[in-house]
Amino acid sequence: LIALLTAILAPKSPIADVTVLNPGISRQNINDKEITLDLLVQLDNGTQVHIEMQSDSRPGFSVRIIFYWARAFVNQLHRGEAYTQLKPVVSIVFTGYRVFRDMPCLHATFHILEVKRHVRLTNVFELHLVELPKIEQQDSFAEVRPEVARWARFLGAKTDEERRKVSQEDPMVIEAYEWLVELSSDEDVQRCARERDENRKLNEIELWLTREEGREEGREQGKREVIQRILSL
Repeated sequence: LIALLTAILAPKSPIADVTVLNPGISRQNINDKEITLDLLVQLDNGTQVHIEMQSDSRPGFSVRIIFYWARAFVNQLHRGEAYTQLKPVVSIVFTGYRVFRDMPCLHATFHILEVKRHVRLTNVFELHLVELPKIEQQDSFAEVRPEVARWARFLGAKTDEERRKVSQEDPMVIEAYEWLVELSSDEDVQRCARERDENRKLNEIELWLTREEGREEGREQGKREVIQRILSL
């Protein structure tokens, strides 16, 4: 995990340690939306890093990531504490689809900048986007550090053989590969993976049915409006 974060964040000083925090972010009040992050960790300097993986394109995903960042950011502050005590929160997002098709870069970094002079407003917000399908584009590696490229190729590999080959290039990636192999052979992990895949498919079916019902309702409404117009002639 430290190796992955070091590759993406390229910190000025080495990351000595990380603490994995509870991925659930508590609600401020009963009406707030409850969210669960893929992984939320805290670096030894107090910076929190939210790591998210999104396999399929979903409506509003970019806005949801900003929402996750905002909730993690404000959740640091307790009653009576000063705003100066807030530490930066960094979001790292790996996607299994292309978010920006006209931007070839594999790894993009976002800050809050002034529009014309690109002056950075604050260091508390930072978002890293790694679009894994772009590993198939040779020009996507032009401005990417080798360690980022290796992790992206490992995470974006489509076969076990591809992952194995990439892992041979980096000791930390080898360790990740060995852990992945061990986890993949665990029956409980396999069951969780099957359940997650089944839930994902059920959600897709529900979304499709909802869209179809909306289309059918729209068609029926259109028919009624046409009939009403004809009868009014």
